Amino acid sequence: MCFFGAVVLLPLNDYLQYDGRLTINFSLFGLSAAFYVIGLFVITILGNMPLNDTLEAFDLGNASQETI
Repeated sequence: MCFFGAVVLLPLNDYLQYDGRLTINFSLFGLSAAFYVIGLFVITILGNMPLNDTLEAFDLGNASQETI
């Protein structure tokens, strides 16, 4: 809920703030929501998922002090 809740609620809140004209608050909130959504998924997909795959492929049975 926390991961996807903000992804849904931030753009929804920005949409609800729109009153027919572009104000600075609407623009800045929309920009911050876009940065959050893009940053969240880009960091997760390009950074964390490859690290998780590397950790999953690492064989602890053959690990020694030198490989660490």
